Amino acid sequence: MKTLKSRKLIVAAIAAVGLIVNDLFGRPVSNETIYSILGIVGTYILGQGIADAGEAKAKMIAGGTAVAKAVKDVIAGASER
Repeated sequence: MKTLKSRKLIVAAIAAVGLIVNDLFGRPVSNETIYSILGIVGTYILGQGIADAGEAKAKMIAGGTAVAKAVKDVIAGASER
């Protein structure tokens, strides 16, 4: 279900539906315009993917920091005995 809420998927779907609807109503779009739209959408998706990867990395680092702190606390508690 998380995939269906993805901004990347939503943007790609809107672009595809927009181009299909435009074609169905007989208002042809030039190839240059289609390539421009696809380039913008592709760039957005790539940028969003990079941002998502950075966010995942930050969460992983934060989780690693919490684990390191817990290990340090356990070691400190063991040395007090």
